Amino acid sequence: MFDPNKTSRFSGSSEDEVPDFRAQLPSIEDLSEGQLILLMDLVQSRLPPAQLSGMNLEEELVRQLQRAKELQALTLDDVEVPANQKAVVMNSVASAIGALVEMQEALYNAERFKAIEAIMIEALKVLPEDVATKFLDEYENLAR
Repeated sequence: MFDPNKTSRFSGSSEDEVPDFRAQLPSIEDLSEGQLILLMDLVQSRLPPAQLSGMNLEEELVRQLQRAKELQALTLDDVEVPANQKAVVMNSVASAIGALVEMQEALYNAERFKAIEAIMIEALKVLPEDVATKFLDEYENLAR
């Protein structure tokens, strides 16, 4: 069921009008980067799950690094945080950086491989057809 008290403010509006909730929302202008990331996480947790194909994995990794660095900044200077917990935070930052490096290397290798294939295709165009066909057959066999 619905609460009529909560819907009464919409009773006079037409179906085409969409209520503007922005006036009810707090300003985000004065929030820190860490608070904005937390707010974005809270909003995304309420949204339906996204498909992996629709995710920007690089963006997600960078966000994880930002979160880890924010936590690192909060814990490193805090004398009440035990050293082992600080070490865990340091390892999280290092792990996120490592994952970003791996992603960049994979992207570099994929781009380099595409460039090599383009050069190879241009070279095959100048070869006799039987030689090019033989090469492509062998190349296809390697891919299996």
